[in-house]
Amino acid sequence: MAANAQSGQQRFTVVKLPVVQLVLESLVLPFRHLPELVRYGWIPFTGSLVVAFLNWLLRRVFLFAPWSVLFVNVAHFALYTPFCVAWTRIAIEGSRAKLPDHPFAYERAEWQYAGATAVMLIATVVLMAPGLSVTQYGQATFSYGMRFLGGLLLLAGAVLVVVGFVRFAFVFPAIAIGRYRGIAPAWRQTAGNLEGLAVLVLLACAPFVAIELIMVYGPGREATGAAAVVTAIVQWLMEGVATLEGTIAPTLAYKWIVLGQGRRTTADPAVGRL
Repeated sequence: MAANAQSGQQRFTVVKLPVVQLVLESLVLPFRHLPELVRYGWIPFTGSLVVAFLNWLLRRVFLFAPWSVLFVNVAHFALYTPFCVAWTRIAIEGSRAKLPDHPFAYERAEWQYAGATAVMLIATVVLMAPGLSVTQYGQATFSYGMRFLGGLLLLAGAVLVVVGFVRFAFVFPAIAIGRYRGIAPAWRQTAGNLEGLAVLVLLACAPFVAIELIMVYGPGREATGAAAVVTAIVQWLMEGVATLEGTIAPTLAYKWIVLGQGRRTTADPAVGRL
């Protein structure tokens, strides 16, 4: 976002995103850096497959346990943090990116990135919990009114989660490249691009999320034997690629808006310090 001084006050000019261009770039980027994809991706991809197998065993033994869902989400978050940091740097700096020697390194940036992700997850739980609680209460008491109220609260919580994720999306690339200056600059940098950013991330992740949902709820749900194994592997791959695209897409937007890279016009000197 460009910043200009006018009448002694700071005025911000919204930089519009070329959504289609950035979606295509985000989809192509992994193929341009296949060695990095293999080097930094094999641990989280393999680890998430092991976690999925362990979760399957837990469900076989305990049928359903809420803590098994927590186990999967925490493991996914821990496994993919170094991967997301590395790919954020690749998306911004390309082949010149400074990457750790070890493919699974937790250094300062990774810990800060993990902390920001944890805050985002906690905020999501806080925003969605009232709706879930009211809906469950309505189901237990067969109360249509409570279920309706719970649905409204869930919808409101989901909207707040999406808005919060989009408006604070630039926190993560800023942390990864050592330019984090607080959440207020990230909020200002995404002003005027709520819809564009949301559509960008949605379109980049949609193909892989759609395939994963088909594997979970479609014909693959009833698969057995070798077909079940193939279904699980495809689902696992799509989950990993969706995580990758969910990292690359907002990073390219950050690169375009904040760093001014890729734009024909010269970036304002204040860009990136907001």
